[in-house]
Amino acid sequence: LLGTLLGDGDRQAIDTRALLEGVDVPVTVLWGESDRIVPVPDGVELTRVDAGHMPQMEAPGEVLTAVRARL
Repeated sequence: LLGTLLGDGDRQAIDTRALLEGVDVPVTVLWGESDRIVPVPDGVELTRVDAGHMPQMEAPGEVLTAVRARL
C-alpha cells in the first residue's frame, strides 16, 4: 500500500503516517534512498535501501536482506 501512489493533484492522496499510527503490530517500512516520486513521510521510522521508487525491483537483494532481518 505504501508503495502505491494514489494522486490528488500533485500530492499523495494517502496519509501514510495516519495509516501507520493505526497499526497495532510491528511494521517495517523500506524506502528507496533515491525515490523522487513519493517523498518520505514525516515522523515514520524506516529503513532506506540503495534504490529509487521501486526498491523491490531495483535492489531486490538489499530488500530481501532487510526483510529477513526483521523475521
